[in-house]
Amino acid sequence: MTLTPDVIQAIGVAVAAVLTAWQANMWSKLRDLNARVKVVETERDQFKHLLRVSVQHIREWMSWATNHAPPGTPPPAVPPELRDEV
Repeated sequence: MTLTPDVIQAIGVAVAAVLTAWQANMWSKLRDLNARVKVVETERDQFKHLLRVSVQHIREWMSWATNHAPPGTPPPAVPPELRDEV
C-alpha cells in the first residue's frame, strides 16, 4: 500500500478528530470534577464550622460544671447551629 498525500491527509484528519473528541471528553470530566470538588469543599467548611461550635460548647459546659455553679443555674444553652444536630 502506498501512502499518497490524500491518504496521509485523511489519516491526519482522522487522528485530529479523535484527539479533539478525547480532549472534549476530558474537559467535560474536568468540569464535572471541579463542580464536585466545590461541593465537597463547601461541606468540609460546614463541618469544620460545626466542629468549632461544638468544641466551644463543650468547653462552656466543662467550665460550667467545674466552676461549681450554684444550684438551679441552668447549663449553657445549645448553640443554634447545633440544634438540628443534637
